Amino acid sequence: MRIVGIEEHWTFGPLDDTLRHQPPGLRDPSLVLNDHGDAAARLADVGDLRIATMDAQGVDVQVLALAPPGTQGLPVADSIALSRDANDQAAEHVRRRPDR
Repeated sequence: MRIVGIEEHWTFGPLDDTLRHQPPGLRDPSLVLNDHGDAAARLADVGDLRIATMDAQGVDVQVLALAPPGTQGLPVADSIALSRDANDQAAEHVRRRPDR
């Protein structure tokens, strides 16, 4: 039986930076959750560390989803550009490891 992790969160530098530089009142308070322990490093890694963790946990495949709040709440131009970038990066990760 294959084990599939659903809605496994990830993020990347430009999105994280943009979210953190929102003006007070617009900045999503949930971003502080990414600062606990090694959460930031784990969220940013969609490569060797993630695969090793999946192997250790017996997970065969993950369905990736941007960590909340994703691009929601950003100015439209930023949201579109970062969403495209995220989609391109996700597609590249899948191309490299289609089995995972």
